Amino acid sequence: EAEVEAAPVAAAEDFETALQPLSDPANVPPDITIVEETSGIFTTEEIAAAAPAAVAEDYAALLAEYGHQYRVGLDVLNQSCNSQYFFTQLSYSVDAFENAAAATAYLADARLTALTTAEGYTLAEGSEALYLRQAADCAGTTVGEGRVYLQRGRYVATVSGIVSPEILTSVPQETLLSVNVAQLFEQFLAAPYRSELR
Repeated sequence: EAEVEAAPVAAAEDFETALQPLSDPANVPPDITIVEETSGIFTTEEIAAAAPAAVAEDYAALLAEYGHQYRVGLDVLNQSCNSQYFFTQLSYSVDAFENAAAATAYLADARLTALTTAEGYTLAEGSEALYLRQAADCAGTTVGEGRVYLQRGRYVATVSGIVSPEILTSVPQETLLSVNVAQLFEQFLAAPYRSELR
């Protein structure tokens, strides 16, 4: 039986281009703005340098060990605090690794947990996937900013959000981020994720 050649990892530019409709002024309301500092293409070195100092060295080693290749992110902000939107801020980023096994190992590594903790997050009570840290929403109310990590084959998606307390009365925050918000971004990512579809 002939060996099937592994599909190549999509280029960072493929993800950036695919996400463009979500940042194009022609498609996005004027009161939704892009947070430039956390949007775009980032190298492994840039990601490690941006980590909290206490864990930066360990995180750099973690990325190197699992063959990290790049990160592409899009971070959107409800600039005018428009109450018609369910969020204050939503963020989606994708990290490319050497292969799916490397992505799995990255997610299970204690150094990723240490990074998440250093960034102010703690695991939500009763959850194995949702991390929370205190943040202020548009109304100035202290709420839990959520983060989940989702594996997509050789890719790891990080989905974060500050959302209105009202929506959490009908949808659990973990579900909102890992399903609803993830789909909001991933509806545009079928092409770059194609190599991981089985």
